[in-house]
Amino acid sequence: MRNVLLVYGVAAVSSLIPLTPGGAGVQQALLVKVFAGSAAGATVAAYSVGQQIAIAAFSAGLGFVALALVFRMRSFKEVIRRGREDRDRQQTAEAAT
Repeated sequence: MRNVLLVYGVAAVSSLIPLTPGGAGVQQALLVKVFAGSAAGATVAAYSVGQQIAIAAFSAGLGFVALALVFRMRSFKEVIRRGREDRDRQQTAEAAT
C-alpha cells in the first residue's frame, strides 16, 4: 500500500512540474529517488518508462478506435472521399448563390 501511494504521489508531483509532456523524466527521477532503497535505480527507471510508453500506446489506440466508432469510418480513403464530397457540395452551394 505504501509503494502504491508513493507512486501516486510522484505522479501528482511530476504533473505539477510542466517541463515535459506527461511529466516524463521528472517522474522517472522522482521514482528513482523514492525507491532508492527498494530497487536499483535503472530497474525503477526502466519500468517507469515502459509503463508510460504502454499507457500512451493504449490511450492512442483507444482514441483511434473511438474516432472510428464515432465517425463510422473504417479507412483513411473513406475520410478523404467524404472530405472531397463535402468540399464539392460546398462549392456547388456557393456557385448556386
